[in-house]
Amino acid sequence: MKNMNTSPNSKMPPLNTSLDTQKFEKYGLDFTLNVKTETRPKWIQVCKDRSGRKYTEEEIRWLSEVVQECRRTNQPVEELPQFILAWELTEEKVSCTYVVSATLQDDEDCKTPKPVELFSTPDGPILGIVEFSAEEEMYCLLDPCVVQYVNDQIKLIPIFNVARRLRLKKNAVRAIQAPAELIIACYPDFVMQNRMMEHQLRPEVPFSVSPKLTSNSIKKDSD
Repeated sequence: MKNMNTSPNSKMPPLNTSLDTQKFEKYGLDFTLNVKTETRPKWIQVCKDRSGRKYTEEEIRWLSEVVQECRRTNQPVEELPQFILAWELTEEKVSCTYVVSATLQDDEDCKTPKPVELFSTPDGPILGIVEFSAEEEMYCLLDPCVVQYVNDQIKLIPIFNVARRLRLKKNAVRAIQAPAELIIACYPDFVMQNRMMEHQLRPEVPFSVSPKLTSNSIKKDSD
C-alpha cells in the first residue's frame, strides 16, 4: 500500500458528496428519504517504533509471544520496543451514507408529506411523525414510539397510554435528527400496528424489530 501523506499537518484531501432521493412504499405508507453520500480518502492506523519502522499486527503478536516465552523459561530477553500509533493516508476511498431528511405521506393524517424525526429526550429516543402545530411550546408527534437498541437490534416500542398522538414539550427535547435508514425500515410495521391499536397497553412488546446489526449495516467501503 502506497503512503500518500503521513504528515498530520498536511492539507486534508477533498471530500466528494452527493445527495440522492430514495422512495419506498409499505402498507400504503409512502416514505421519501434524502440520503447524503460522502466519499473521502481512507486513513488507516499504523504502529511504529520510535525510529519510524512500521510493524504489522502479526509482527507485534509474534514479538509479544517471544517475550512471554522467554520470561516463562527464564531466558534472557530484550524488552519490546515502545510503539506509537499514528494515522496514515492511503490511496483507497471510503464511502458512507446517512439520511438528511425523511418524510411520510399516506391517505390518513399525512395527505401532505410530513417529516419523520428522531427526538432525543431524558427518557430515551422517541421516533414520530411531526404534525405541524400552532403551539409554540409543544411538538405534536403522530404514531410515536420509543427506540431501543437491545442485543444488536433496533426495537420500536409503543409509549404507555399514548395511542396516535404525543404532545412533547420542546424544553424536554435535547436534540432532533433524521432517523437512520435502519430505523426508517422498521417504522412501517410499527405504524400499521399502532393505527390498529394492537398494543392494548402493553408498552414492553415491540411492534417492530430489526435484523441483527453489523458494521456493514452502517457503512460501506469501496475502492
